[in-house]
Amino acid sequence: MNTSKLRAHFVFGGLVLWGVLLVGAAPPPDPFMGDWEGSLRAGVVEKPLAAQVIALGKGRYRANLLDALYRGLEPKVVLEGTTEKDVLRFGPATQIGDGVFRGTLPGSDGGTFELRHVEKLSPTLGARPPAGALVLLDGTNLDQWEQPGKAYGVADLNKALGHSRNCVGYLRNAIRSDSARTVRFELGSDDGMKVWLNGAEVHKANVFRPLTPGQDRVQVRLKRGWNEVLMKVSQGGGDWAGWLRVTGEDGKPVSGLVVRHAAKAADGTELSVLGARVNGVVLCWQAAGPFRKKGVPPNQLLATPFPPESAPDTVAWKLVGREESPPGPRWKLLGDGAVEIVPGTGSLITKKKFSDFRLHLEFRTPFLPEARGQARGNSGVYLQARYEIQVLDSYGLKGLDNECGGIYKVARPRVNMCAPPLQWQTYDIEFHAPRFGPDGKKTADAWVTARHNGVVIHEKQPIPHPTGGGMSRESSEPGPILLQDHHNRVRYRNIWVLPLN
Repeated sequence: MNTSKLRAHFVFGGLVLWGVLLVGAAPPPDPFMGDWEGSLRAGVVEKPLAAQVIALGKGRYRANLLDALYRGLEPKVVLEGTTEKDVLRFGPATQIGDGVFRGTLPGSDGGTFELRHVEKLSPTLGARPPAGALVLLDGTNLDQWEQPGKAYGVADLNKALGHSRNCVGYLRNAIRSDSARTVRFELGSDDGMKVWLNGAEVHKANVFRPLTPGQDRVQVRLKRGWNEVLMKVSQGGGDWAGWLRVTGEDGKPVSGLVVRHAAKAADGTELSVLGARVNGVVLCWQAAGPFRKKGVPPNQLLATPFPPESAPDTVAWKLVGREESPPGPRWKLLGDGAVEIVPGTGSLITKKKFSDFRLHLEFRTPFLPEARGQARGNSGVYLQARYEIQVLDSYGLKGLDNECGGIYKVARPRVNMCAPPLQWQTYDIEFHAPRFGPDGKKTADAWVTARHNGVVIHEKQPIPHPTGGGMSRESSEPGPILLQDHHNRVRYRNIWVLPLN
């Protein structure tokens, strides 16, 4: 079948963007969902009119009728409709059928309208990396990424202790070191966590978040001989898990470390050495719980003293271990230049780290019409693994800080540029890391300028602190770029980064 393209443009803030009306292309998976454009006629007066049609599942839809798409305008009217065979009806005189959206708009500025399906494409789709850029993903391999992942060393407390809410659980192990040394604990939890080493608290994060391996990092001092490790993990609902990787100060596995409770490889050998073979990941724990206190939320339970702080023998501990699996990315290469998240395997993290940089990436959210909120095509792009630009199917929504393009609890996008699900979209991001003085105190916040589908949604936006789900501490050191596994099959492609320093 021949496919012809009719080009049209729309303008936001002086920037001309190009949309493409695909004529004769393969039909979309949903014939009603997406962008519509046409005209509103009242007598001899004709004005532009547009619509965003959002699939809500089970034959239900919402349509936002607007003066123009992607301008941040409030809808003129919001319609609710249901399907009847091949027709989507919003009322006796308003419907979509045979590829045309026809109806009547009430009110003094109303009239009859007729709209047709269009697809607005980002002007930076397929952008090629400039000189000096590092290609992170071209669809042929995942060599630039690593992924400790959920299938490698994550202690699943739901499985070990039972699915529950508003409670805490404990994980314990011991690490034997052949010398006194400083190492780095790379930690992850769902939700919050507190960590003790040899009875002294070394880390805490009172947060609600999904687990991302390495989201928290702390330098600790191991003594020669056995070092007792105790982790307390809170549960606010959904997944519940903990994770620990022990590395040198440079982030690489070190020799001379052995764990007490060790998993076994497929060949039956004991995996007790925290070296390169297991990438420094603790694969086996003793778990206890769940423990709860009536009326106390999990983030307060995390801070509440409880008898097993000292891990007494009276507490019932259960061994939780995982067999060896090869460390490395387990997301699915699709053969068309894209990679798809395999839910539950963990986030992708670049092997290289960056300070100031420009980043281009393309993403596609899945079609989940019956999902709502954060369950609807959720992922995220974490700059330095600390600061998230949200990825979510927020098509037709208000554009809040926890929606697509938002910086969680920091800034909402200037305009909601989120395209319909299953359509490829772009982020073009310029990031500048925070600055620190000789005394280690921060002198300037990180900031970001971001374009979503070609439109500026943040301009030199300060980010005063790490966002939820990222590494909890800022640093003068460079950090990786992280693509988040949030249990949805989001796709990515054409990712490159240009260091600015």
